[in-house]
Amino acid sequence: MENSSSITKKIDEFVFGQVDSFKNSSIYQQIMDQFSTLDDSAQKHINQFFAILVVFVPIILIVVLEIQSYKIGTRLNIKRNLYNSLAETSIKSRRLSFIERKVLGPRKITSQNELQDIINQIIKSIGIRGNKIKLTGVTTSDLSPNLGKLSATIRFNSFSTPNVTNLLRDLIKKEKMVITKLSINKNTRTELLEGEFLIHHHYRLN
Repeated sequence: MENSSSITKKIDEFVFGQVDSFKNSSIYQQIMDQFSTLDDSAQKHINQFFAILVVFVPIILIVVLEIQSYKIGTRLNIKRNLYNSLAETSIKSRRLSFIERKVLGPRKITSQNELQDIINQIIKSIGIRGNKIKLTGVTTSDLSPNLGKLSATIRFNSFSTPNVTNLLRDLIKKEKMVITKLSINKNTRTELLEGEFLIHHHYRLN
C-alpha cells in the first residue's frame, strides 16, 4: 500500500511538473491564443477533455507500472524457487556423497568367492594362516535401485588378540564393512581366541 502511494505521488509530481513546463513554453501560448478564438461550447469540451486526460494519465501509468512490477516479481519468485531447488539438490548431493564415502566399500563384492579373496589378502598381510578362518552364510540383497548389501558370517579359531584386532580393523577401516553380532571365546587349553562375527558390505549396484 505504501509503495503504491509512493508511486502515485511520484507520478503526480512528474505529470504536474510536465504540465507546468508546458504552460511556460511558447507553444502553450500559441495554443491558448487559438483556444481563445473558439466559442464557449468548444472551449468547454476541450477543457473537459484535458480534465479527463489529467485524471486518467496517472491511472494508466500506475496500471502499467503495477503490471510490470507484478511481472518482475513473478520472475524473481521463479528465479528464487529455482535457486532454492538447486541449493537443496546440491546439499542433498553433498550429503549423499558424504554418506557414500563413510558407508560404501572401496570395491564391489557380490559373491562368496570375491569376499574370500578379500579375506585372504587381509589375513596374509597380518600373518594369519587361511585354515584358521572360514566364511559361512554369504547372502546378497538389494536395499534400493542403486544400493546392494552382502552379508556373511566369519568364523575364526586359534587367533591371538592382535590377530582379531588387526582383522577387524582392516575390515572396518579399509573395506568399510559393518561388524555385528561379535562373539569371542578363549580356548582354555590353547589360551587362544575363537569365535565369529557377522559382516555387512554395502556397494553400488550401478
